[in-house]
Amino acid sequence: MQKFIKVSPKVRVDLLKEIAVSESTLYNALNFATSGYTAESIRRRALELGGVLYEATQPETLNEEAAL
Repeated sequence: MQKFIKVSPKVRVDLLKEIAVSESTLYNALNFATSGYTAESIRRRALELGGVLYEATQPETLNEEAAL
């Protein structure tokens, strides 16, 4: 399951200024590619500022033998 937090461009700029991180650090934190104190802080603040957490699931693959 893939998780990510979607924020508006304005919130993205606000986070960059407030937490003083690079764009790649922000991107990785919002896409749960990294962990740690900074990434958790970014995610928590993004949700406080109106970000939305999405959890995408992979579609199940159909086994051809099971379909017969």
